[in-house]
Amino acid sequence: MIRVVIDTNVFISATFLPHSKPAQIIDWIRGGKMVWVTSPEILEEITRVLLCPRVKKRHGLTAQQITKVLEGLIQGAEITPGTMRANASRDPEDNKFLACAVEGQADYLVSGDKDLTDLKSYQDIPIVSPAAFLEIMARAPHHDRN
Repeated sequence: MIRVVIDTNVFISATFLPHSKPAQIIDWIRGGKMVWVTSPEILEEITRVLLCPRVKKRHGLTAQQITKVLEGLIQGAEITPGTMRANASRDPEDNKFLACAVEGQADYLVSGDKDLTDLKSYQDIPIVSPAAFLEIMARAPHHDRN
């Protein structure tokens, strides 16, 4: 099964736009079509951003609803220890996604952040936009690590 690290911006986009490409990726995770690889640091960031008053005002979810959504996604996720460090992104805040991808042996890192997508890959793990990821999955629907 495909193992994928998802950047926080993909989660935020999926929350704001329920019929978007990021939302489709989150739906695939919910449906068990891929393994979401994440870390405690990434989960903390997603929660913090979703609870930010400016963001919360836009998506309209309560803290309880946000917790419920994340708990549902975490059930099928693989949470890495978060001990590995990376130092390859122009934005030091993005290194946690690179480290998680390596530590969790991800097949892809999906991000809408140019600081990450400009890298193209990190330690042989492709870094792709949500649209590119969906195109890859459409061309190789039977791609499976197991």
